[in-house]
Amino acid sequence: MKNHRRTSSAFTLVELLVAAAITVVIVVFLGTMLASLMNTSSRSSHRIDAFRDARAALQMMQRDLSGVVKAQPAAYFQIDTDLAGPDVRQLCALVSTKNQPAGVPANAVGDLCAVRYYCAWDSTVRAYSLHRYFRNSDLTIKTFQNSLNGATLNYTDTGSLYYPADGANEAIASYVWNLRVTAFDGLGAVVNKTSDSKGRDTTGAPYICDPSGGTKPLPAAIEISFNSMSPVAARTVIAATSARSDAYEVWKAGDAASPNAADKQLYDTLIKPYAYEFRTRVTLE
Repeated sequence: MKNHRRTSSAFTLVELLVAAAITVVIVVFLGTMLASLMNTSSRSSHRIDAFRDARAALQMMQRDLSGVVKAQPAAYFQIDTDLAGPDVRQLCALVSTKNQPAGVPANAVGDLCAVRYYCAWDSTVRAYSLHRYFRNSDLTIKTFQNSLNGATLNYTDTGSLYYPADGANEAIASYVWNLRVTAFDGLGAVVNKTSDSKGRDTTGAPYICDPSGGTKPLPAAIEISFNSMSPVAARTVIAATSARSDAYEVWKAGDAASPNAADKQLYDTLIKPYAYEFRTRVTLE
């Protein structure tokens, strides 16, 4: 009787190790791809959130400033510096906007209103936001009436038009900072040109169009820009700077001429990757 030897096939230890290594590489590769996709999706979501509020704010500014009125004698247009820093601007103008002031008879609809746009630090939220100060037509006309001296209308200055507490002052976009305004003449040259802390050409402030002390001409167009970030990204910054009373310095560090090194590092880590610049150009005349 012949003795048949039974043979069996099996993986060797080397083959198992190679297969395990290949599996690990595939898992790591797929994990890296998934993390990358999730990060891209998160950044896209952040951008969409920031874009929504920023676009609405830019549309409001375009609508207001496309109707600048050369009301005389008044400071009807102004680009000025802001408390947030020498390169940050605030923008004031008398504009034509149909409105119905509360408490005014229904047939008394006006259209000459005063508006001011600026960025403000909210110490409660601990972040910047873009604000719109708006004086309706009734309050604006009363300002002119208060300037009457007999039959002569005295000069109405910026303080009377754009800074009283009787207008509506609301935040129109959260987590917005570094508002910049540059004016251009009809040939496209920067009006009252100067350089900011980063060496960029911009309009020197204050630039006021008014009939006092030599009238400055209304620019042909202005370019408006600001930085914005999503609420999710902003909450990370707020949490990281919650113990600081000067947390605004971190938000300003990206455009400061000589920022504190620690503030600049926080800006580069927490804000810069999620900050988006939005800009628009408005034709004034």
